[in-house]
Amino acid sequence: MEKRNKKGTHIGAAIERKIRERGMTYAEFARRLNVDRTTVYNIVRGNSIDTERLMRISKILEHDFIKLFYETDERDFVEINLPDEIVERLQRQKIDKITIRISVKQPSEKESD
Repeated sequence: MEKRNKKGTHIGAAIERKIRERGMTYAEFARRLNVDRTTVYNIVRGNSIDTERLMRISKILEHDFIKLFYETDERDFVEINLPDEIVERLQRQKIDKITIRISVKQPSEKESD
């Protein structure tokens, strides 16, 4: 039986999908990861992965695999509409995606005094 993370995705399968999406061969991916192809096969079939290796894979494949391991709820996010001039500046710089993370915590009794 395959182990899956909280969101139901098998980590090896997710990595394999990204390798294919990037048009990489296992040999090319192995070279970039500095491992042999057998190790790549073990990664994509594996049920777990070392965090440090996953971070390296995330960088190589330009994808945040870490986010697969924590659940989010749409209520955890707030939509912010940026002023047009900022959007235009980002577009001129060919930046098509930005992420702003704000931790919103309820103040404790001590903090609210």
